[in-house]
Amino acid sequence: MMNENAGFNIRRPANRYGKYALTVVLLATIGFIQGYNRAMADNGRPVLHLRVFNYNQEIPEGIVSARSAAFVLVENENTNRTAWKDLSTEVHKMMVRTGTDVIGYYNIHDVFAGPETQRYFAEDLLKREVKNILIIENQQGSIRLTVTKFNEQGTFMDHGQNAWKSENRDLQKVLGDYRRAIGNSGQRRTNFLMADFPEFFEDTRLIKKQRFEIFNQDLKLDKLAVPVFPGLKLPPGSETENTADPVREKILSYQQRWKVDSLELAGIMESYPFAYGFVGEDIDEKKLRDQGYQFILYYLHTSGKVIHKLLNYKSDKNVTDNSTMKSSGGKPELITLRAHLPVYKYYIKHIFSGEVYLGDTWDAAENWQQALLNHINGIKSKIKQ
Repeated sequence: MMNENAGFNIRRPANRYGKYALTVVLLATIGFIQGYNRAMADNGRPVLHLRVFNYNQEIPEGIVSARSAAFVLVENENTNRTAWKDLSTEVHKMMVRTGTDVIGYYNIHDVFAGPETQRYFAEDLLKREVKNILIIENQQGSIRLTVTKFNEQGTFMDHGQNAWKSENRDLQKVLGDYRRAIGNSGQRRTNFLMADFPEFFEDTRLIKKQRFEIFNQDLKLDKLAVPVFPGLKLPPGSETENTADPVREKILSYQQRWKVDSLELAGIMESYPFAYGFVGEDIDEKKLRDQGYQFILYYLHTSGKVIHKLLNYKSDKNVTDNSTMKSSGGKPELITLRAHLPVYKYYIKHIFSGEVYLGDTWDAAENWQQALLNHINGIKSKIKQ
């Protein structure tokens, strides 16, 4: 499951719904990729379960004899959502030349859009027998290529695992370093039958059972599990370091923002009219059922167009705008958001059946607080107490 090291201390107040007050103890460990400059999204939320790698000059074993997948990150996606595909297309030419069988390119924000996307994209990679992961980044005018092993889990990579990297403002120099590293590795190439053009994946089978664009009436009878936000710790041994390292500063900043977000989450959930409880990020749905939960609240955070795909909405592939129902002062308000912009969308899953309930309107928002309020107010308007 995601982040098996996460742990949370929850206490329950006495009230007729059995709601939980949120007393969260930060025990989770989330690593980071050194030098990654977009570790935080809006309101300080982490975009990725990042990792600190042990960098060396050795390309992972099997890079020219096994399958690989590429995670791609580019800046300014708000103005050019296709830029990651353009970068992938250039990189893929060298992958074919070197015998690196990259069977799929993934926008990193789509992979890490939510707990379920991580889980199911990882399952996709396992089914396709992927052994290595390439991370391709274009940030602040610098290109970075990182190559490491796929850990065959929903976290994709482990803290401290070995990795090879090259970074330069010139993409061709980075790719040249990669070609030379493969040549110096002495690995025997067996990958020869590869696609000439990159294959892009923006979807996974997130919904495995039925989906409904309604709210389940049983929410007023059964308890809803609400996963808390992940904690974020410094790497072991660096907690007491007195350094101005920018990544360390981002983690310290997030720790402060995490406390605020946790309080905001608890405050917003107070408006939910039925039974609920906070649960840790290390989600095991079977255990949640054993604890009395019948539903679980999930979210997605990536472009609105991709969320439409992930949640199987019917939409025109050429659509440029999405209308969303925003709750403002307790009243619904119809607003328009650009389809390619990143938004948050909440949905509820019935744990036993796997059925997914999306609500009767598209209620996504540019920040998680508004998206959650929209979803709760939708529930309140359709399910009477």
